[in-house]
Amino acid sequence: MTGSSVAPTVEEYLILLFFSGFVLSEIQQYRSSASKVYFRDMWNFLDVMIMLIYAFVVLSRIATIIIGGDAHNNRLLELANYGYGMDAMLLILRFSSILELSSVIGPLQLALFRMCLDLVVILVQFGFVIVAFSLAITKCYTAETSFLTPLNGSNIAEYCIEGNLNCFLKSARQLVWSVFGMIHFEEMESLTSLTSDIVVALYLVFLVLSVIMLVNILVALLTTTYDKYKTNSEIEWKFSRAVIEEQYRRMHVVVVPFNIFSEPLKALYLAKYSDLRDERMIDLEGKLEVVLAKLQWMSKGDPKENEGGSNKEISMVADDEEAKTSLGYPLLHSTYLAMPLNAMWVKKIISKQLNDLNR
Repeated sequence: MTGSSVAPTVEEYLILLFFSGFVLSEIQQYRSSASKVYFRDMWNFLDVMIMLIYAFVVLSRIATIIIGGDAHNNRLLELANYGYGMDAMLLILRFSSILELSSVIGPLQLALFRMCLDLVVILVQFGFVIVAFSLAITKCYTAETSFLTPLNGSNIAEYCIEGNLNCFLKSARQLVWSVFGMIHFEEMESLTSLTSDIVVALYLVFLVLSVIMLVNILVALLTTTYDKYKTNSEIEWKFSRAVIEEQYRRMHVVVVPFNIFSEPLKALYLAKYSDLRDERMIDLEGKLEVVLAKLQWMSKGDPKENEGGSNKEISMVADDEEAKTSLGYPLLHSTYLAMPLNAMWVKKIISKQLNDLNR
């Protein structure tokens, strides 16, 4: 909140240190998951936006330092400070992601994300309507300007006195604020009655389309989306919480920005010593294969030992071919089967296998 300075301040160096760790953490998260999985989380879009804005801030500050000069009338320095403000706002919003862990606020926050998609659709359509009517109103005023311009070339039009582009932006601004009830007809007065009548008619049609139709369609979409989400809110929230826990499990144990010191040490350690986590994962997958094979055998499957393999390497041949593709993908090279199982036997087998895994 201090004054601007062309030379980098201590606060800016600390912010640079924080964002260096932040970018490194996001790169690690992206590499540990596929691109589609990374962008499946709405918060990651916000993270990317934060990094892009800060990249613009860094470039602006570098240009400011190279050019030099005073902070007075320094447009690049002003833009960099705008970027700092935007990043601060987005980072505070980003911290609200921890509310998804709450069983009360989490489902509502997920529903809000779904509703934001509906809002984007309506805003895009609203933007087209704004541009269309702004162009029409601007053309009415420019036509009036040509009609009233005398031979000496003086311009007596009041609304578009600053030029056609400013006239268009002024019209668009008037239309946008009119949606929120801030209508100022006195600022759109013209010098001829015909132009005034046409502009008022266009204004009336715009209000009908935007306020009566688009706003009510938006309310209907938001209500429908919330009702659809409310029916499966518990399942959606539990799945989202599982995804968040999985993301935190894959993250580096050292928090930002201290990960910029621990990550190089981790890379050196893995380069010198082999990573045993992959071997443990393969061993766990093999044990889980045995559990799935026994469950398949209880579900009237036909377990067969692989030729030349050990007793634990079991491949299953399902009786129901449709069950092989019921979910569309395999789990650890085994087959999902939607068949009734004896609860007691399943409980005993899973308990036994979990005990084996804990050993």
